[in-house]
Amino acid sequence: MTSYKRLTAQDRAQIALLSKIGLDQTKVAAKLGFHRSTVGRELKRNRGGRGYRPKQAQALALERQAWRAEPRKITPARNLRVAVSYEIVT
Repeated sequence: MTSYKRLTAQDRAQIALLSKIGLDQTKVAAKLGFHRSTVGRELKRNRGGRGYRPKQAQALALERQAWRAEPRKITPARNLRVAVSYEIVT
């Protein structure tokens, strides 16, 4: 299985700098050790009217990460999940 790592604030700053000096996303990705689609998604997701802004991109990424960490209503309580599943099936 392939492992992956998330972009850090420093990675985002380097993406901004390397993009600004004219490197394409493939070269930026190779230089930073990420897949080119990771860099492409990052640039597309966080580019606005004023271009790519790494600090804003990091803040949005942290918001998304916090949202993913929120507990779901039914997953923490296994007994509840089993009971609800049983009631749905029968």
